[in-house]
Amino acid sequence: SKSDPTKKEVITVTVKKPVIDVEDIIVDKNEITLDEGKTDKITVTVTPDNATDKGVEFKSNDENIVKVDENGNITAKKTGTATITCRAMDENGYCATDTCTVKVKYSILQWIINILLLGFLWY
Repeated sequence: SKSDPTKKEVITVTVKKPVIDVEDIIVDKNEITLDEGKTDKITVTVTPDNATDKGVEFKSNDENIVKVDENGNITAKKTGTATITCRAMDENGYCATDTCTVKVKYSILQWIINILLLGFLWY
């Protein structure tokens, strides 16, 4: 202080990096067909490359058909079609989304078993 040279002022300065907003999210596959019990992975690209928060959320609209984890790994649970929504949200609340449709079908072995069982039931 100018009036008392023994007193000192403390000033705290906080420097923040500029926030770079998410502009878009792009899914590597928009359609996937899997046999029951099989797995695959959805990979996404968040733009721009230097976005501050590039975290992505994956969500299945029907986890009874297709399950997806936080890393985009999908598991085909039973026959049907489900949509996986991939979402990136930045610190300013902007949300970019893209989707992947997953069709789950019977495997060849499951078809053979069904035919044999249904054929057996007819006799």
